[in-house]
Amino acid sequence: MKTLIFPGRHLATTAFQAKYLGELARQFESVIFPVTSANQANCRYNPIPFYLRAIGIDRFAQSALPDVHWRIIPIPHFQAGAPGKFCQCIVKECEHELGFALTPENAEVVISTPGLMEAWAALGFVVHNCEQSQPENERFYPVDAISAIGGNCDLMSLKGKLSEEGFDFFRQNPQVVARIRELWSDPLVSDQGDIFEGRYYDSYSSDMLANMKRKFEQIEPHIRPGRIVDEGCADGALIVEIAKAFPDSDLYGIDISTEFAARFSERQRRGEFGMTYVHFHHGNLMKPLFRSDSIDTIICNSTLHEIYSYAGGELAVREYLAMKVDQLVPGGRLIARDVVGPDANIPVYLKTAGGLSKNHANKPIFETTISERFLRFLNDYKHGANGFVHECREHEVVFTTMLATAMEFAAKVDYLSNWHAEMAETFCFWSHAKWKQVFADAGLLVLVDSVAYAEPWLVQNRFTGRISISTPQNDSIPWPPTNHLIVSEKKS
Repeated sequence: MKTLIFPGRHLATTAFQAKYLGELARQFESVIFPVTSANQANCRYNPIPFYLRAIGIDRFAQSALPDVHWRIIPIPHFQAGAPGKFCQCIVKECEHELGFALTPENAEVVISTPGLMEAWAALGFVVHNCEQSQPENERFYPVDAISAIGGNCDLMSLKGKLSEEGFDFFRQNPQVVARIRELWSDPLVSDQGDIFEGRYYDSYSSDMLANMKRKFEQIEPHIRPGRIVDEGCADGALIVEIAKAFPDSDLYGIDISTEFAARFSERQRRGEFGMTYVHFHHGNLMKPLFRSDSIDTIICNSTLHEIYSYAGGELAVREYLAMKVDQLVPGGRLIARDVVGPDANIPVYLKTAGGLSKNHANKPIFETTISERFLRFLNDYKHGANGFVHECREHEVVFTTMLATAMEFAAKVDYLSNWHAEMAETFCFWSHAKWKQVFADAGLLVLVDSVAYAEPWLVQNRFTGRISISTPQNDSIPWPPTNHLIVSEKKS
C-alpha cells in the first residue's frame, strides 16, 4: 500500500476535500499532510500560525480519515521559484521527518493548489486533481474561504462549503477570524507581511542598528521605568539595551514586519532580554494596542518618518500622536529619535564626487558614482525632487537643487541594497521646529532636552569628500540638522 501526500498551506478544509479525500484515502495505508510555509504567519499569504493549522488538520483527519494513519509535517517557507524545485524541497523535508524517501513508487499526490499538478507529475508522481476534478463553476478552494473571511463575509455563508470540522474551527476560534479580517483591512501590510516588498533585511538591519548602544545612551536618561514600548522595534536590538538598564520594567516591542518578528523571536530564544518581561506584538502601529493611561514611556526610534511615508502623511502622524497621548499615563513620556529636515528650504549647489558616464542610467546602482546616483535619485524618489546639472567636471558634478532635496539624497546615498525601499520613504519633510509644534498640538509638553543636530558619523563617513553644499554664490553652508531628538511628556 502506498502513502498519499496532501501538500498545501492548509489554511482551511472544505466539504469537497472531506468527501474527495475520504474516498481516495481508502486506497492508501497513510496520508501525509506537508504544511507549507509552516514558519510564516501574520500576513495575508499565511494569516494562521502553524500550530492552529495543525489543530484544524487533526480535527479534519479524525473525521474524514477514520481508518487511515496520518501525519502532519511542517515545511518551512521557501522563496517563490520553479514549481518543480518547490515540490522537490517538500519531498526532501518529508524524508528527514519520516526517515525514508517518498518516491513515485511508494507515494502519490493529491493537490488542492492550482498550478502544481504538472510540477508533481514531472517528478513522476501520480497526481490526483482534487478540486480540478469538479466543473470550474463549482470549485471552492481553501483560499476562497480565507478571502471571504478577510472580506468580512458572514461566517454562516461558509457553512456547507467548509468541512464540518473546518467550519467549527473558525466558529470556535473567533480570534483567528478577527486576525484574518484585520490583515485584509490593513492597507500597510503586503501579502508577505511587510510595508515594502523586496527589502534586503541583513543590510537594512545593519544600517539601522549601527551604533545602537550610542543611540540608546542618547535616550536612556529620558526613559521613565514601568511599562515601556518600543514602537517599530525591528528585531529588538534596542530592547536588548533597555532590558539591561531597566530589568524590572515590562517591555513591549511592536513591528509590522514578518521577517523582523522572526528575528525578534530568535533574540528571545537566545535569552538576550535576560529575565526582563518582554512581549512582541506583530502588527500595525496605527492600531490602538494599549489601554488609555497605561504606558509610562513610548519610544519611536526612526519610526515617525515611516508613518508619514507609508500611512498617510501629516494626518497619519497627528492621528498616531493623539493615540499615543491617550495611552500614556499622566507625566508619561514619548521619546522620538529620527531624521529631520533643514530649517529653511533654500536653493543650493550640491557638489558630488565622480563624473557622469554616457551609460550611467543603465548601470547597476552599486556601480554608480555619487554624481550618477543623484540623477538616479531624482528619477526614483517617490516624494518629489527636482535638480539639474549646473556644471560637469571630470571628477565632480555641481547640481542646482533645493536644500531639502540635497539632504534627502545625502541621507540615503549609501542605502544601495535597499535603494527602492528607501526611495519610498521621505526624511526631510519637516524641520525640528515643525516637529515640536506637531507634538505640542497633540497635547505633549516638549522638554528642553529636545535637540536637532548634524550627526557627526554621517558627516564624517558619508558626506566628507563625497558631497558638499554651498549657496549659488559659492559660499559654503554648514551641514544642517540630519537627526533630532524630541523628549515630550503627557501633561498631568
